[in-house]
Amino acid sequence: MKPRPWRDAKRGIADRRAVRLVAGTGLALAACAAPAAAQTQANDLGIERPQAFALADTNGDNCLQLQELARDMAWRFAALDTNRDRVLEASELIDPPPGRFAALDVNHDGRLTFLEVMTVKTADFRRADRGGRGCLAIDDVVAFDLERQGGSR
Repeated sequence: MKPRPWRDAKRGIADRRAVRLVAGTGLALAACAAPAAAQTQANDLGIERPQAFALADTNGDNCLQLQELARDMAWRFAALDTNRDRVLEASELIDPPPGRFAALDVNHDGRLTFLEVMTVKTADFRRADRGGRGCLAIDDVVAFDLERQGGSR
């Protein structure tokens, strides 16, 4: 098996830059943006999404299944949970888009559980899987993010 460049050869984990990249793209599912900001974010997605996608696509088939997403989100969640209390607070997130934390916090207690995050991510996965194949190609992910940035949901 070919080693992946984002993995640490000794510990088998991603380096800090990859953690920041994945964490930032994982929980920051684009909030509604103005057209100019949306174009800038679309350009950013062109760089960040393929890297985050490759991290999540553990079987390397270029199609992200819900199980792979759940595994990736568990890893991201744990990486962000700096105080290890198994919940995320806004202070633990890296520049969340305004209002996104509140949208994920369905019980409005100021804390995100993994179940709350996965409930939203599962719904997003199903909306992005327009073909009903049970997996998402990178083009599906980018198209879904761009659609969300445009304000449609």
